[in-house]
Amino acid sequence: MVKAWLSSRKEEDGYTPELKEELAGYFEKYIGPTLYQIKKEFFTIIPIVDVQAVEIMFHILAGLLTDDVIKGDLRELLETFIVFACVWAFGSPLYTKDNVNYRKEFSSWWKSEHKVVKFPSRGEVFDYFIDLEEKKFEPWTKIVPVLEFDSTTMEMSSITVPTPETVAVDFMCDILLPRRNPVMLVGEAGTGKTQQLLGKLRKMQEESDGDYVFASVVFNYYSDSFALQEILEQSLEKKAGINFGPKGKAKLIYFVDDLNMPQLDAYMTQTSISLMRTHFDYQHWYDRQKFTLKNIGNCQWVSAMNPSAGSSLVNPRLMRWYMVFAVEIPGGESLYAIYNTFLEGHLKPFPDECQKLVSNLIRGALTVQTQVMQTFRKTAVNFHYEFNIRHLSRVFTGLLGSRPEQFKDPDKFVRMWMHESERVYGDILVSYEHLGQYQKLSQGVVKKLFPN
Repeated sequence: MVKAWLSSRKEEDGYTPELKEELAGYFEKYIGPTLYQIKKEFFTIIPIVDVQAVEIMFHILAGLLTDDVIKGDLRELLETFIVFACVWAFGSPLYTKDNVNYRKEFSSWWKSEHKVVKFPSRGEVFDYFIDLEEKKFEPWTKIVPVLEFDSTTMEMSSITVPTPETVAVDFMCDILLPRRNPVMLVGEAGTGKTQQLLGKLRKMQEESDGDYVFASVVFNYYSDSFALQEILEQSLEKKAGINFGPKGKAKLIYFVDDLNMPQLDAYMTQTSISLMRTHFDYQHWYDRQKFTLKNIGNCQWVSAMNPSAGSSLVNPRLMRWYMVFAVEIPGGESLYAIYNTFLEGHLKPFPDECQKLVSNLIRGALTVQTQVMQTFRKTAVNFHYEFNIRHLSRVFTGLLGSRPEQFKDPDKFVRMWMHESERVYGDILVSYEHLGQYQKLSQGVVKKLFPN
């Protein structure tokens, strides 16, 4: 595969025999040991085929190796770009299992194993990008844009607040999607997979001036190929003969959410997945009435799925196309930044005393969320005790319903937060005993942060 990729590089693009030989040496240095180590030591959120990871690395490199890198001012960064592509291609599916953070383990292994191209000692290898101006690794936090939130004109549910994690995924999408390379976000419920991809697709549609459009499909247990094909064809028009595509000259991106939800048939296959794979492999499917071929052009895919719901294994012949990102619950700093953006923006027209509550309110909400998750765990009886970021978002959604004229007293706003928290968490609890436990831990947090 490496030889095939190198042979496809053209000399007029700067890929001289000497450069190809240098690239081959780097590939031999990094690809083999990394593949071996991942299969031996690390856990990926879903099974990843070896060829898939290598091919994704080449897709990333195709976007990174510009003329400046191949034959210009950035030629000295060639190995750095290869290291960056390798880290993300092989490391992006790594996940936490049994309290072992395999991304962190991979980062430690990489820093100890490969020392020619050095990452900063602080943090993980995934925390950095290549700054072309500085010609070195810089943290993603350097390019996280600042979002101004206005609750009178914007809805919290339709906004994705940029964090280092989302900026990194957006960066990869900017490389892969223009080249029609599929992207998939995989993670537990409440990690923001759907919101992030929808936000990215909306942004692409708005900024492309009609070059990109997208259509969303949400799979469920009963989704089959017949229903899926009907939905997909609603966004298409006939071009000529057997050729179909999106309206005008636009490029259509299908976003398939909950990819692994359809039921398995008697042959342990999923017909909707098989229809998708037909398009991935051959760029066509068939007319169900006339039994004739339909060539489907200018269409590509992104997806999201929860590995703990639906089918535990999706056909590898489909999955091999995707670059998979394992999405975990954001860390404390990212969660603080997200909800600080929402609450600070909402409280601007409120009295100064209310605006000063922002920091403590967010700290309190995060503390209550953490203690609820630790105290009320999912069991066979209480199988719905599965608290995640969605519950935290519901608390803040309630707070954003407040109006300045109703809250002259800051203590009243604190009481509203206590009420919204009990409404979100307390209403899920099954007994007065559990409700009492919740009220005790909630009041403990409130007394510590708000003595009044």
